[in-house]
Amino acid sequence: MKKMNFTILIALQFLIAQIGNAEGLGFVATNCKTEIEKLCADKEHGHGDIRACLNSKKEQLSVACKQTLELTGPGKGKG
Repeated sequence: MKKMNFTILIALQFLIAQIGNAEGLGFVATNCKTEIEKLCADKEHGHGDIRACLNSKKEQLSVACKQTLELTGPGKGKG
C-alpha cells in the first residue's frame, strides 16, 4: 500500500511538472536535481547522457529519483 501511495504521489508530481514548470525543467531534472549535481555533473543535458548516468548509479539514488526514472523514459515525457 505504501509503495502504491508513493507511486501515486510521484505520478501527481509528474503531472504538475508537465503542466507548468516555471524553469522549463523536465521531471527527471526536477526530481533528481541533487543526484545530477552530485553524480552526473559532467554530463550534458538533452542527449540522454544524464539519464544513462543516473541509471548506471541507481544504488546511490533517492527513492523519488528512482521512481521518476521508472515512470519516465524515452517517449514518456520530458524525462
